[in-house]
Amino acid sequence: MFNRGIRFPTPNCFLRLALLSAVFFLSSWPVLADSTCALLLGGFQDDCIILAANNISIKPRAMMSLHSGDKIIQKSGVTEIVIKCSPFTSVKKLSETTLQIVYQPPAEKKAVLKELKTFLGFEKDNHQRRTAGTRAIIGEGNDIFFPQPGYWATVIPGEPIKFSWDRKGIKTIVFRDSSGVEVFSKAFGEKSSIELTPQEIKIKPSETYYWEIEIKGVPRSSETYSLKLLEKDMVELVTSDLKKLANEKLGDTETKLRMAAYCQFMSDTYPKEVDLYWKSYQILKELDKTGLIAEENNLAQVLRDRHIQHIQEQMATGYK
Repeated sequence: MFNRGIRFPTPNCFLRLALLSAVFFLSSWPVLADSTCALLLGGFQDDCIILAANNISIKPRAMMSLHSGDKIIQKSGVTEIVIKCSPFTSVKKLSETTLQIVYQPPAEKKAVLKELKTFLGFEKDNHQRRTAGTRAIIGEGNDIFFPQPGYWATVIPGEPIKFSWDRKGIKTIVFRDSSGVEVFSKAFGEKSSIELTPQEIKIKPSETYYWEIEIKGVPRSSETYSLKLLEKDMVELVTSDLKKLANEKLGDTETKLRMAAYCQFMSDTYPKEVDLYWKSYQILKELDKTGLIAEENNLAQVLRDRHIQHIQEQMATGYK
């Protein structure tokens, strides 16, 4: 995954990846700040500084967001610094003491589906599952549970969203706009989930909404989650690409795996605009209801692991 010398991805490493392969997309990418394209994992020393693209110096910290143009400067050398990159991001070594984040996404967003197929491919013969250190897929009754659709999500007009919560009690889901005004609420009793569309919630374009679960007899939690409508151009692109994938006549399981992968890939490629990990998760839950052969299950597990990592990193570092 990393060079033995400098511990950061090389510019060509993404070109060698197979879709749903052992190092699927190389990283699990958090959706954090508007221009975030890499994540500082560790390996830095006391003499390290981050020189931001706007020339502001910042002390490094684990799980720190990095932006295009940021420089990582360490007088003692950068050999052990570990960085995760989103797709189309690389780390350029400027000198023995300096690294720079370089982000070069496709100029034309409509080219992303082609990129997904050509440089990630869909190779069936090379699947070696990468374990993410988790014991179970996210879901009711399993060892691990994260509220769905996650800490930050972009939603598609007309697409049902399954909001899931694992705590017991009589529940009500409440949505507020960015000013704190309640715009929608609905009780769903003892159930662990409720399905709603953006229209039901009355979500407006360009507005960020915050939701939480209130439980009867339990003090209100300070934990809230946010969501926003996907912008119109992205809605058109994503729905068009997913339709193309659905029409390739590859069989239901492989089609769903590709669609789930696409949702994660778009989220990683355009983190300031897209977070469709929730949709990827819903597609994977559909696959759980079918009998998967070992190879298919391994591929699905790679996507499950990435989803878990995505949520964990949002928990660790914050969200929009």
